[in-house]
Amino acid sequence: MRYIILFAMFLMPHTVIGETPDQDSRAIDCLAKNMYYEARGEILKGIKAVGHVTMNRVKANGFPNSVCGVVTQKIKSQCQFSWVCMKSLPRIRREIYDDIKQMAEEIYYGESHDPTKGATHFHSKHINPGWSKHKRTANIGNHVFYKA
Repeated sequence: MRYIILFAMFLMPHTVIGETPDQDSRAIDCLAKNMYYEARGEILKGIKAVGHVTMNRVKANGFPNSVCGVVTQKIKSQCQFSWVCMKSLPRIRREIYDDIKQMAEEIYYGESHDPTKGATHFHSKHINPGWSKHKRTANIGNHVFYKA
């Protein structure tokens, strides 16, 4: 009986993105922290948008192929997400973070619609970076989203 169960588990389709549940858990945590620190003051759609940009980068050429790799990526010693290079971070407010983590899990497993239309870049509406010549895909909350 034990062998039948193991064989049946082997045949079941694997719907998890990472190689192990621990890798998925770590990736979801990286995604949730990025969403939290980059957009915690945004409307829910804006928080979700940051999560989708992160996942869009994982899938795109020219970026690391893991969530944590994308989040911690540096180009010429410059962090791609500003909070990663901050010396001290604000304490995570658990009541907000728990909701964001649930949203991150949905995004990670492909159970969420991408409001950015495939964007791989974004910035605050208050700045105008030189790279913003990419194709603009969305304005959500206080951010502008682009696809390279």
